[in-house]
Amino acid sequence: MKSRFILCQLSANALLLFSLLFCASNCKKKYLLAMTALIIQCVCIKSTYCQSQFFTETMWDSITILPSLADLKDSILADDIYRSVTPVIIGDLEACQDSGILVFQLPGRSGDINVRAKQVWHDGTDFTWYGEFTNEDGAILLIEDSGNISGTIRLEENAYQIMDFGGYNTVLLEFDSLAFSDSDCATGMEDTFAIIDGPNEEVIVKRSTPGNDVRVLLLYTDEAEKRCSDMSKVGRDLVKQLNIAINNTEIKFSEVRYEHTATVSLHDFTEQDDDPFGDLRLLRARGDIVGDAVHDLRFLVEADLVILLTGKKYKLDGEPYFGLADIHHIGDFLFGFGIVDVRAAFGTSTFTHEIGHLMGGKHELQGNTSPNPLSPLFARAYSWSKKNYERTVIGYHHRRILYFSDPDVFYNGEALGVEEAQPGDNEAFDMGRQLREVVSIVAEYLSSDPALGGSISEPFYGNEGQSYTWCAEQSNCSGLASYFWEASIDGFTYTTIPSTAQCISYLIPQNADLFIRLTISCGTESIQRYRRVFNVDWENCDPCLEIEGPSSNVIHTFNNHDQDQIAGSAIKVFPNPTSGSVVLTHELLQDGKVTIHIVDNFGRIHWSINELRTVGVQNYSVDLSGFLPGTYKFIVYEEDGFPKSTMFVVN
Repeated sequence: MKSRFILCQLSANALLLFSLLFCASNCKKKYLLAMTALIIQCVCIKSTYCQSQFFTETMWDSITILPSLADLKDSILADDIYRSVTPVIIGDLEACQDSGILVFQLPGRSGDINVRAKQVWHDGTDFTWYGEFTNEDGAILLIEDSGNISGTIRLEENAYQIMDFGGYNTVLLEFDSLAFSDSDCATGMEDTFAIIDGPNEEVIVKRSTPGNDVRVLLLYTDEAEKRCSDMSKVGRDLVKQLNIAINNTEIKFSEVRYEHTATVSLHDFTEQDDDPFGDLRLLRARGDIVGDAVHDLRFLVEADLVILLTGKKYKLDGEPYFGLADIHHIGDFLFGFGIVDVRAAFGTSTFTHEIGHLMGGKHELQGNTSPNPLSPLFARAYSWSKKNYERTVIGYHHRRILYFSDPDVFYNGEALGVEEAQPGDNEAFDMGRQLREVVSIVAEYLSSDPALGGSISEPFYGNEGQSYTWCAEQSNCSGLASYFWEASIDGFTYTTIPSTAQCISYLIPQNADLFIRLTISCGTESIQRYRRVFNVDWENCDPCLEIEGPSSNVIHTFNNHDQDQIAGSAIKVFPNPTSGSVVLTHELLQDGKVTIHIVDNFGRIHWSINELRTVGVQNYSVDLSGFLPGTYKFIVYEEDGFPKSTMFVVN
């Protein structure tokens, strides 16, 4: 390592001056130069600076590209997500991995950038080095893994990725800062076809400290694999970056820690360019070859959260999306899934961003309500005015730092959050608190044997007086499952169907729909599932739809609150079925009066509002503790619009 500075200390005991002094630059030694009647001591102080040219730009011709990576070179050069692509030679990071300041220049930019080490982790011969700039606004993360270095750089509004290109070659990718956005909501189910690999046992890291370790399984598509030199290393790097953000936020690993379980190929999964929500629903689906394989693998490696790395740019309404996760079902392990474009996963911290959503975190602009009791108002990113606004890692758009919001943590003198003054404080930002409070729930998603699962097959519709067959579909029962079937014409009063078989046949009743209730039991566990079969021959005017406004038979009326902007226009109920409270969500397409009812199967109103609302997605929290078990309908009337409705079940 070469010294940048030499400090010479002179002490003289005579009047004689000297004309020449040479100090060697080896900072591990001291030199004493003596002259007649003069003592001059030159002490070379060891510098904490390392190398001024950590990145040395080179030519593609000077890099030996492995044949298997030839297509990767072509794809990144043609990809409009990158503003520039530069092959570089990386300097000797080991010389300053333990302390001190790294000095480097970025290709295409003038002037040195000084970086002071903030975190350094060792793992055998590998290490992770994170530092923040002292003379610029930014940070650098460097990860050495088996001799290859990868990393990320954020310099104000500019984002870079240091890509390991195999064979100890490195490429510096500069992102187009206008290309990025993220989304955080998706629900439902969809079918397609794919094949999933099973991991080798040696890549499965078994659970170590239950209660605070959140285990992450990474899947990747064929398209994603084309864009990386080593998918296993990508998986490891992503979880290391996530843990850097945890540590930066001053959260101890004894409180919250993430573990990488495995990185596994999901073959023949074709990304739907215009439907990322459909792809996310597919991962969660049971009774589908993809969903079942993903769930089986998740249970095998005991992964709490699952992220699918894709290789295509999703678009919604023409806007690109690079990440997707669900924040409306925190606490339900069936929704612990997310999707991340592998190109943005590391370089712009989108993987860490989406994991934050799966821990209940929201964008900084989405703070006026909560979609779930386990995602309180304060669980959101924090932003502050500095040029084009800075924001913590769950913040919307790419200009974010590798920290979660926390009022007790500072970055460049700026507190990264606001403490909650009282419950529901609309001005609070504290994702650090959220992570500490929700980790015990998320970390236990897959801490034991998988929960008993099940469903009732189709059909959903039938003709009056005709007989149809429905079958029970169960999962995660290691023994012999038993089935108890019941039927109803109103969703309240059920009679037993005299069969304990896995499949039953039943007639569609006259002038009514058929309601089926199934109880699946396995050992000491049991679950209930419901199916409403609509009688297509029954001309039911549905009297509840004729009501223009609240009537005198309203049983309960509750206050409502707005919902942060989420994608999707369908009305939704969570959880469903329920036994306590529900969150009712719908999108209002224009300002105007809204009338909403919850009605039973006889058209009786049990909950109602009638008021002016502003455009956007609305959310209503309703206490159902006084509701009798049965099926209910959530109906929304908008000005100059048709009524929309959905069904839900109260246990």
